[in-house]
Amino acid sequence: MIRKNDIYSWLSILAMLPMVLTACLEEDNYKQCPNQTDKIQLTISLPEQTRIATNTRAVSNRVDYSIVNNLNIVLASGNDITKIYYFDESGLTPNDDRVIMTRNSLPMRPEEGDNKRYITIRGEEGDFDQVTEIYAIANYNNSITIKTIDALKQLKQTAADGQPNRANDCMMFGSTKQLTNGTLSLKRTLAMFSVKIDGSELKDGVRITPKRMSLHNVPKSCFIGNDNKISHSDGFVSLGQTIDLANAEGWGALTNTTEFVGGHELEPGTIPMFMFENLQGTNENIAIGDQRNKHPKEYTGNTPADLQSFLDGNNGNKYSYILVEAEYYYQDPNNSNKGVQGSIAYRFLLGDNAYNDFNIKRNNYYQVTLTLKGNGGANEDGKEDANGNLVVNKEDLSWRVDMNIQDWGFVKDDFDFDCHATHGYLEVVGDNNWKISAGPASGQSWVKFYSETEGRWVEPTEYGECGQNGRIEYYVQTWSLYATGFTGTEDISREITLTIKSKETGETQTVTMKQWTPIKIANKVWVERFEEEDNLAWGYMDNDMSGTVTQSNPYFNTTFNFGESTTQHGLYNTWFMYFKENETSPVQTYCYRKSGRDLPHGAPTSTSDDYCLPDAETMKTIMNFKYTGNNPFQPLRTDKDYWTGSVDSNSKQSTYYLDSATKTLKTTQDRNATKRARAIYVTPY
Repeated sequence: MIRKNDIYSWLSILAMLPMVLTACLEEDNYKQCPNQTDKIQLTISLPEQTRIATNTRAVSNRVDYSIVNNLNIVLASGNDITKIYYFDESGLTPNDDRVIMTRNSLPMRPEEGDNKRYITIRGEEGDFDQVTEIYAIANYNNSITIKTIDALKQLKQTAADGQPNRANDCMMFGSTKQLTNGTLSLKRTLAMFSVKIDGSELKDGVRITPKRMSLHNVPKSCFIGNDNKISHSDGFVSLGQTIDLANAEGWGALTNTTEFVGGHELEPGTIPMFMFENLQGTNENIAIGDQRNKHPKEYTGNTPADLQSFLDGNNGNKYSYILVEAEYYYQDPNNSNKGVQGSIAYRFLLGDNAYNDFNIKRNNYYQVTLTLKGNGGANEDGKEDANGNLVVNKEDLSWRVDMNIQDWGFVKDDFDFDCHATHGYLEVVGDNNWKISAGPASGQSWVKFYSETEGRWVEPTEYGECGQNGRIEYYVQTWSLYATGFTGTEDISREITLTIKSKETGETQTVTMKQWTPIKIANKVWVERFEEEDNLAWGYMDNDMSGTVTQSNPYFNTTFNFGESTTQHGLYNTWFMYFKENETSPVQTYCYRKSGRDLPHGAPTSTSDDYCLPDAETMKTIMNFKYTGNNPFQPLRTDKDYWTGSVDSNSKQSTYYLDSATKTLKTTQDRNATKRARAIYVTPY
């Protein structure tokens, strides 16, 4: 997940005005003047990217894309290489007192304001008379030994899986013909992309929730000095970088009340994606501005299936595109039983414009903005009739949108939960009553559904009828981990596969529900995986908590005990707010409900009293935690404040919270202020 403060790191070097090469001579006169000098002076500048805004209808801590770790400076006479100087963090290899790099070291780090190096190469009179051009290659990681410029330009950066974002650094290349006071601007081998979706003009009742976005048909390598493109079948991969949007900051459900999701530049939902340059030309047969008809010149089909077949085939798999996949839901505002649900996918063939260009150029930043109107792509996909109503299973008409909708079933097909008790509703469209089964149908499960017809909670078997008014009430039991031998080192889940069956038509749909273990961040302390609660007050306004102080500690000094002893769990500053439901304290109620004790209708319980707010020190740990696993995890939001369970010992009416603006702990006496909460799970070991 990308944090806003991390976005500044990589964006600080993506200034979008072109570099100006400074020179002592005009270019026209330069060719007429031989190089008569005993000194070469160069300014090496970090790369700048050009914005390409692709507005079409229907934040990273990867500072290694900006760092120059090592540098080859190549002097050339025509096509012949006459001298190579190699710099890394140890300096010049081999050492030469006549060669000086001011500011004297590598790497260059733009996020620290360190974006230039000045190099002076001294020699005897006439030493550089035959030098016609100077080249720089960043991050090759070794001294280059080849002899010609033609061979130099053929060197490659490679990424076998088509995902150069996994490389340790990014190669860069540049050149200048100016030996004195010349500026050499490096350029990356990579292009960068971000996606933003505007849903402000969607019709009432339409909700679109992006699930993932991915790059397709991407090169596996890039020439550092020559134009690059996919030209043969073993030079690309069909699936490149993929981003899971389910828990991504700045993303989520899109309706006409949502301004946008995703973003560009410093917006919270900006997620950078990268691929190598891929220059595939233009299709001059398409009229300027005809976005809907954008297609490669070899393409002759009409439907999404035709286009996908073309892009997967030998003629079309050289063209790169972004695919955004989303859940689609529409409910008639005037009839809760009338609606459709399914999936929708938006495909963008990439290039310098939205209608006929297919050139993805290195060192460019492509900002793809999708504007959704009406039914959110249904018109483009041929899913609307003449009156603008959605039509299920109509033949696809558009290459830009794939839409698969039906008028019954679950809105989603997969659900993820933390290991605490959870109560809520699953959205469905179609029938009022459903038969739900989990295979095998026999045996106890940790998921229950409420049957209105039977007036009780039932196991997911095909015999119980559940649901009304477009939703099914569910209850996920607490997974009491340490009681069953959980050591905290596992990164695991338990899952159940459910089949929903329409009472009226007999049609079925299968979904998966997963419950995940928390993640250990400190001794005896685990953090929950998913963000849940916003706009909660801490409560106990104007209360110095003197009646609940049980012991002191040198740091923050105040300990509260609303249940088990905090010392039993080794936490000294935590307000254990799980003991009871308390209207005075919404965050106390938030923790209490995770235990599984307050479910409606007399739901069967599996309780666990080990949830509480983090103390101030633990909140710091959560803020700095970097999850490196492959399973779902949502970091703290960078644009929200979070309550802790700690109270200032000097002013016991002040509570500590994590301030999003400064990323530090602060105190406030306004305990009625609303902030987010993120619970921790605590065990005795």
